[in-house]
Amino acid sequence: MYKTVCYLSTPSRNLSILDYENLFFTTKQNNDRLNIFGALIKTQDVFFQIIEGETPIIDALYNKIKTDSRHNHVIEMLNQPIESPTFSNFGAGYAIINNEDAIRALYNYINTLESKNTKSDSLFRNIISKLINVDA
Repeated sequence: MYKTVCYLSTPSRNLSILDYENLFFTTKQNNDRLNIFGALIKTQDVFFQIIEGETPIIDALYNKIKTDSRHNHVIEMLNQPIESPTFSNFGAGYAIINNEDAIRALYNYINTLESKNTKSDSLFRNIISKLINVDA
């Protein structure tokens, strides 16, 4: 059984560019190793992350994220079972969003949620639209 979790959070302190690069590298490495799919976006002072994978792995990771001292104000936007990961063919499976094409691919993910009549799809479209406008 698979699960997806999407959340917003803010960094608990000002991180340097090197800190962010290390965080992104470690996140991608760990998530690839654990077969976790999804995306991590950092824009201004907000993180937006989508994680998908086997339910026990996602539950354990999300519990760890919620208690990670590098995060404040973790806001859960979606936490539900899924039939299969949407991001399994997205880049290397787990992506750090850092360009317009990747944000548009994420927007396509949101459209997939909409077609499944997910209760939070309008919230995601709103967030992604803001991200596209920030990066445009």
